Amino acid sequence: MDAVSMLGQLADTSADPRIRTLVKSLTSTQAGTSLSSLTGGGAMRVEALEPELATATVQNPHFVLFNLLFPNRHTSWSLIDQQVVQNAIGGFPGSSISNETGSNLPDRNGSYSRVVTELKMFAEFGGVTVPTAMQGALQQAAGAADFNAAEQEIFSGLSRVLQSVEWSLLFGDMTINPLEFTGLIPGITANAPGNVTDLRGVALNTATQLAPIAAKLSGYGTWGSPDVLIVSPAVKADFDIHLESGYRVNLDSAIPNTTLGALVKGVRYNGLGVGNGIMDIHPHVFLDENLRMPVENYAATEISGVAPTGVTATPTGAAGLFTAGQAGNYYYRVETCNSGTVSATAVSASITVAATNTVPVVIAAAVAAGTYFNVYRSPKNAVSTASSNFRFIGRILQTGANTTFNDTNASIPGTSSALMLTSAPQAAALRLVQMAPPAKIPLAMTLLQYRFAIMYIAALRLSLPKKHALITNIQPSSATWTA
Repeated sequence: MDAVSMLGQLADTSADPRIRTLVKSLTSTQAGTSLSSLTGGGAMRVEALEPELATATVQNPHFVLFNLLFPNRHTSWSLIDQQVVQNAIGGFPGSSISNETGSNLPDRNGSYSRVVTELKMFAEFGGVTVPTAMQGALQQAAGAADFNAAEQEIFSGLSRVLQSVEWSLLFGDMTINPLEFTGLIPGITANAPGNVTDLRGVALNTATQLAPIAAKLSGYGTWGSPDVLIVSPAVKADFDIHLESGYRVNLDSAIPNTTLGALVKGVRYNGLGVGNGIMDIHPHVFLDENLRMPVENYAATEISGVAPTGVTATPTGAAGLFTAGQAGNYYYRVETCNSGTVSATAVSASITVAATNTVPVVIAAAVAAGTYFNVYRSPKNAVSTASSNFRFIGRILQTGANTTFNDTNASIPGTSSALMLTSAPQAAALRLVQMAPPAKIPLAMTLLQYRFAIMYIAALRLSLPKKHALITNIQPSSATWTA
């Protein structure tokens, strides 16, 4: 018999508590991570607790546009914000040349308009049970952890709100969902269509591509000074590798700007005014080419609502943008959306598309369906209809029992967009408008749970869309999913 067993028998018969304490200390080093299986002294062992919270989630630096616009935000005292915009000073170069009496000159005035912006509400609800909140407070007070469960959940709620604000700054569209404000991509497309450049599935990686766009924004009548270029991480990597040395501004100031391959901070162009002809390049994860898959690929718990009852696609001879190289077989997937909810998807049968076709995609809505539909397309000649094999091509407002989305291939799945912005405050070309900063609102306790709401009321004011440009259908060199 070993010594520990002998002491165990002695502890059972002895009245001396020190023997039981000794046995407990000798048996409290049981191995294993299943806490419910521990017995004896092992069940009372102290568990190590890492004092910092490990996170694999969106963080504040990911909110690129919000962080860019927030320092120069405008506070509105109303849900309807208005700004007077001067679109032109009137006249033309040389129009003020006068005779001695000025009798040859007509009366002139500047051109003015009013921009009306509707502020929208973003909200999240959350809660933490009383025991969890107490545990977090005790751990934090004892120095066992640097985070508190209740505080972390409040931070998570705020992060969800800011994530939605950031998404809206890029993709929001009031014409599709009245509860959204209109973001940069739909706003530029609708109000400055001449500033949209379509790359039709090629890479964006040279100043040769950017310089004409920047020159247009800097030209007469536009008076822009583009100083920010927002791109996907893969497009930023293309610039790091391929941007011509004479145009690059390196991230490391110790490396000469003419060094090809050094990480790029910005790109030069021939411009005047704010920025002095340099655009800072900001990679944005929300533009990731692989991000825009059906929501069911992220988390089943996020899916609610009723999926479409059917999706039917029938190619027609109408003039579309499908090329001979893009002719082939395709599938479509569609999901039903409301503000805050997305359904599972419905998939079409395989269809054969020829060059120049348009594909009307007819979506049959379920009873009590949503506000709009997200539409996705597979790659050409896809062998799998798994939802992970589809990419976003557009969304459309539900118009009744059957809604038709016309796919002309204007939006190529698996590509991304880039934004060239005149963002300096003095340009007043775009601004974040808010009624109040993001706020936490305590709610009534229910079932021994501390409840709270996070609320933010804000919108993007796109005062001068002509000072910004949009580049669409960018296919990075490193793309692994192609249409």
